[in-house]
Amino acid sequence: IESSGLTLHGLILQQAESTPEAMAVKAIVASDNASAGNRFLTYKELVDQAKQVAAGLREIGAGPGTIVAVMLEDPLALSAGLLGVLLAGAAYLPIDPTLPEERRHYMLRDSGCQTVLTADALKTAGHSTAGPPEVSSSHPAYVIYTSGTTGVPKGVMVSHRSVVNTLEYRRREYGIDRRWHCLQLFSPSFDGFVTGFFTPLTAGACVVFPCQETIKDIPRLRQIIKSEEIRHFIAVPLLFRALLEDMNADDGVSLRVVTLAGDRVPGDLVRMARQLLPELEVAVEYGVTEAAVLSTCKRGVQPEMEREIGKPIQNTVALVLDHQRQLLPAGIAGELYIGGAGVADGYLNRPELTAERFVTLDWLDDEHLPATFYRSGDRARFQEDGTLEFLGRIDRQLKIRGFRIEPAEIEARLTTHPGIRDAACVAREDAHGDLYVAAFVIAEHEAADETDSYLDYLRKRLPDYMIPATIQTIETFPLTPSGKVDRQKLPQTETSGSQRIIPAEGEIEAALVGIWSDVLGLAQEAIGVTKGFFELGGHSLNATRLAQQIHKHLEVELPLATLFSRPTIREQAVEIKRLAKSIGQAITPAPPMEFYPQSPAQRRLFFLDRFETSAAGYHMPAMLKLSEKPDLKRLDAAFQSLLKRHDILRTSFHLRGESPVQNIHPDAGFALETLDGGLAAEELIQRFVRPFDLSEAPLFRVGVANRPSRDSLILLDMHHIIADGSSM
Repeated sequence: IESSGLTLHGLILQQAESTPEAMAVKAIVASDNASAGNRFLTYKELVDQAKQVAAGLREIGAGPGTIVAVMLEDPLALSAGLLGVLLAGAAYLPIDPTLPEERRHYMLRDSGCQTVLTADALKTAGHSTAGPPEVSSSHPAYVIYTSGTTGVPKGVMVSHRSVVNTLEYRRREYGIDRRWHCLQLFSPSFDGFVTGFFTPLTAGACVVFPCQETIKDIPRLRQIIKSEEIRHFIAVPLLFRALLEDMNADDGVSLRVVTLAGDRVPGDLVRMARQLLPELEVAVEYGVTEAAVLSTCKRGVQPEMEREIGKPIQNTVALVLDHQRQLLPAGIAGELYIGGAGVADGYLNRPELTAERFVTLDWLDDEHLPATFYRSGDRARFQEDGTLEFLGRIDRQLKIRGFRIEPAEIEARLTTHPGIRDAACVAREDAHGDLYVAAFVIAEHEAADETDSYLDYLRKRLPDYMIPATIQTIETFPLTPSGKVDRQKLPQTETSGSQRIIPAEGEIEAALVGIWSDVLGLAQEAIGVTKGFFELGGHSLNATRLAQQIHKHLEVELPLATLFSRPTIREQAVEIKRLAKSIGQAITPAPPMEFYPQSPAQRRLFFLDRFETSAAGYHMPAMLKLSEKPDLKRLDAAFQSLLKRHDILRTSFHLRGESPVQNIHPDAGFALETLDGGLAAEELIQRFVRPFDLSEAPLFRVGVANRPSRDSLILLDMHHIIADGSSM
């Protein structure tokens, strides 16, 4: 298929011209931080802000052939920042601010990056009058660092041509358009972000960002999927499983396609999805950073298709070769080679490694086939119909929770610890079939268990996903006849360490032991109440499952942050007792007053309203569809009862002197609005959602539209000053 020849930013600018007022990106606040309010940028606003960023970058020398590091956490700033770097003609390098300082500094040095885009830098808008630089599809669009075998990460340079091929395929394949809301679940430093973020922006759709705290909060993610009517997202299978376990059928009714990537997709997971959400399609995407994230795709995945990764996408060739790089027939396993428009330009500053992994095939003499192929290191085979099956790795590289991990990099880091002579890392499976890294070390001197010291050392040097779940000290490594470490004969992992196991005391601790046992796949006898969840093999994703199970069995919502700050059963039991006690305490009403002070969140929205009196950006509209026409008298009576019950629905907001105050009225003039059922839903909403006068209660309205058919629509609109997402 002939490519458009556009650059990545060219695709987005083209879309912005078509849908300037459509919502491009939306940032969802945490449920307990509603004071900030959900925020969004239209396509026009996104491009305008990005152009300011680009002007500022060009003033300091950014342009074609340069790399700009991006260290931004706010979703809207991140969106404008990434597009701004591209508009300046540079390639962006995403750096996660939470990475260890040593790793961040290495990436900046290795990439030769002279500019870092941070939140402070964004505050200074550029004023360059120079025209946009000439950028071709062969210029680099971004650089992403992946785990390396030498002990340090390696940067992959991906051109505009490569990434545009991926995005154009996804947009057409899934039929994404401006009606779609797509949930973004990846960090920008992970290559899954590229497809999850940029594909919707090339199609006029809206990218919905949960806040950073919410990404691991499964109940909140479930709420967002429902309230934002999410149609699509990409996730690793483990996260999708956690979502399904927390969902009911109503929560996922808006979902059309969920794409799974980064790990094997178990058949029981697909079966679970089909049982809960029969209309949902599960797709599988296979790809590597070195080939613009996506090389093959399988639509309509069935439970019996565990190994299938589909067929090559447009302008992509996949070959299965033997160790002599000769073509293998269908049914015979070999190494998967990928060629075509998506293949990257190679590794940054690593010519020898680039020559080793990006190769030409001497026997391939066909001008219609790619000149360069990337050696994936993955074992695969073709079925007779051309579908590829993924069979694992031919080397030691691991893929855990979607992250590529080179065990050699972890081993190299461990051996820099002054107390470690040698190290070996292997992949192990827990009781749920999920992989984790187990490390074995030989200490320089006989000493007490130093596991905690080793883990602390690694946390300062490696990202969280590369930290071994267990580190075990042994005297010697088993060897093969050739003198290499025989990793298959390393001992079984000891998850409980050498410390004495202290048993549970009381009902709550006993219940937590049972919950931990289920989540971690460990025997209850191996779990002591003073051992940390993460010491026993826990990680961020199964921590979300732990929070779910605690809520389910103990009826207490333990925030995810608490699981990290109080990682032992004993600490969690104390916190659960405290929360359970506070839940039972009555809330004392405030004494009657004519005026009450506004909360900080209300004050912010109050003053914003005074400056933007005609805006509806802080409204919370909703629409419900009824299969029959409602009884209007009973519906009105229900809302009148709601009005009497909740003071906030009878509240108006004023400025008394210089103090912003709120006034609770004994009554408020509420009446149902009758709407024209002959109008299309979008036009109905546009007419119904109109500015509120904050000095007049109630600050919500309800309308009913009886349609020519039997069904009806109920429209609700509420100002954000009296409610948040949790209230709705």
